[in-house]
Amino acid sequence: MASREVFWNISYGSIVYLLAAISIIIWLFSFYRRYKLWQEGRPDECSKEIGMRVWVFIRKIIGDILTH
Repeated sequence: MASREVFWNISYGSIVYLLAAISIIIWLFSFYRRYKLWQEGRPDECSKEIGMRVWVFIRKIIGDILTH
Protein backbone atom coordinates (compact mmCIF):
# COMPACT_ATOMS: atom_id res chain seq x y z
CA MET A 1 0.00 0.00 0.00
CA ALA A 2 1.40 3.38 -0.99
CA SER A 3 1.89 5.98 1.70
CA ARG A 4 3.82 9.16 2.36
CA GLU A 5 6.47 9.95 4.88
CA VAL A 6 4.97 11.17 8.13
CA PHE A 7 7.00 13.93 9.79
CA TRP A 8 9.89 13.14 7.44
CA ASN A 9 10.39 9.88 9.36
CA ILE A 10 10.84 11.62 12.70
CA SER A 11 10.48 9.06 15.43
CA TYR A 12 7.93 9.82 18.17
CA GLY A 13 5.80 12.03 15.92
CA SER A 14 2.99 12.04 18.47
CA ILE A 15 5.18 14.21 20.71
CA VAL A 16 5.00 16.90 18.04
CA TYR A 17 1.20 16.89 18.30
CA LEU A 18 1.42 17.06 22.08
CA LEU A 19 3.83 20.01 21.99
CA ALA A 20 1.63 21.77 19.42
CA ALA A 21 -1.43 21.33 21.65
CA ILE A 22 0.48 22.67 24.66
CA SER A 23 1.64 25.67 22.62
CA ILE A 24 -1.90 26.44 21.47
CA ILE A 25 -3.21 26.18 25.05
CA ILE A 26 -0.50 28.58 26.27
CA TRP A 27 -1.31 31.00 23.43
CA LEU A 28 -5.03 30.91 24.20
CA PHE A 29 -4.41 31.49 27.92
CA SER A 30 -2.11 34.43 27.13
CA PHE A 31 -4.69 35.92 24.79
CA TYR A 32 -7.37 35.53 27.49
CA ARG A 33 -5.18 37.38 30.00
CA ARG A 34 -4.54 40.17 27.48
CA TYR A 35 -8.28 40.40 26.74
CA LYS A 36 -9.04 40.79 30.44
CA LEU A 37 -6.42 43.55 30.63
CA TRP A 38 -8.05 45.34 27.69
CA GLN A 39 -11.41 45.14 29.44
CA GLU A 40 -10.02 46.94 32.49
CA GLY A 41 -8.80 49.88 30.43
CA ARG A 42 -10.70 53.01 29.52
CA PRO A 43 -11.30 54.58 26.09
CA ASP A 44 -8.46 56.44 24.48
CA GLU A 45 -8.87 60.15 23.77
CA CYS A 46 -6.87 60.08 20.53
CA SER A 47 -9.89 60.57 18.23
CA LYS A 48 -10.47 64.16 19.40
CA GLU A 49 -7.63 65.67 17.37
CA ILE A 50 -7.68 63.37 14.35
CA GLY A 51 -6.87 66.15 11.87
CA MET A 52 -3.74 67.16 13.78
CA ARG A 53 -2.61 63.56 14.11
CA VAL A 54 -3.06 62.91 10.37
CA TRP A 55 -1.08 66.07 9.56
CA VAL A 56 1.78 65.03 11.87
CA PHE A 57 1.79 61.56 10.30
CA ILE A 58 1.98 63.00 6.77
CA ARG A 59 4.82 65.35 7.77
CA LYS A 60 6.77 62.48 9.29
CA ILE A 61 6.27 60.30 6.21
CA ILE A 62 7.44 63.11 3.91
CA GLY A 63 10.41 63.73 6.18
CA ASP A 64 11.35 60.05 6.15
CA ILE A 65 11.08 59.87 2.36
CA LEU A 66 13.23 62.94 1.83
CA THR A 67 15.91 61.95 4.35
CA HIS A 68 16.29 58.44 3.04
